[in-house]
Amino acid sequence: MTVRQVLFPAPGREPLLVTAPDTIRHVVVLQPAPTEPRAGRYGVFAQWSRYWAQLGVATIVSDPPGSGDSLVVADPAVWSAQRAGALRHARLIAPGRPVHELARGAACALFATTGGEDTGGEDEAEGSGTVRIAMSPPTPQECRRVAEVLRARQSPDSPDQAAEPGDAAYTLGAASLGPGPGRDIAGVLDWAANRLESVRWDLELRVTPRRPRAGSSVVFGDADPLGALEVTRAGIGWVLGAAFDELANTANWS
Repeated sequence: MTVRQVLFPAPGREPLLVTAPDTIRHVVVLQPAPTEPRAGRYGVFAQWSRYWAQLGVATIVSDPPGSGDSLVVADPAVWSAQRAGALRHARLIAPGRPVHELARGAACALFATTGGEDTGGEDEAEGSGTVRIAMSPPTPQECRRVAEVLRARQSPDSPDQAAEPGDAAYTLGAASLGPGPGRDIAGVLDWAANRLESVRWDLELRVTPRRPRAGSSVVFGDADPLGALEVTRAGIGWVLGAAFDELANTANWS
């Protein structure tokens, strides 16, 4: 099987990296967490994309605005438009095939709601009908706490603040806040916190201590799975790759 990897330009947004086999059975649009590169932490999205292509699953991913190699400002409107463009491209390269979304951290806020909350906008028009998978989705409170810490860093008169343990992992998909994220990311997290008041996903990938918000969830250990051993990250990709046919059957969600 031949696997192609092509970078498609997107005016005003980050280019889309498409990894696709000759025959596409499913498409997965990957949404990295803010500050996470399109390859994913530890290169996990790149690893999964290569593996899934062998199963007939194409993937589409791009750097979130203001993250990775992105030269675009971190802005919710740009991020939402980037997601919509990725979904359009998914349907373009595989007409009539199932499209899934997998988001990590605060990127779970990009999902449209099945109840039509986002009516009249590009978000709902492009997002309807996809199977939405949330990986370690944060709570609104976690997003707001990280945003507060990031804003405090910008003030020379503010004492040093640290995020609560786990906040960075669930919000940004990172082991710690590090020196990079700033005020622009804080604004994105404010927007994400408001949207995450509603559950926007069908399936939740979570760790044992986390209380699931979705009706269906899969547990992967008791610590951040992408920060765990390489075999754990590979195992998650294997489980998901084997599940796409089942996920695409809407009867399984009734």
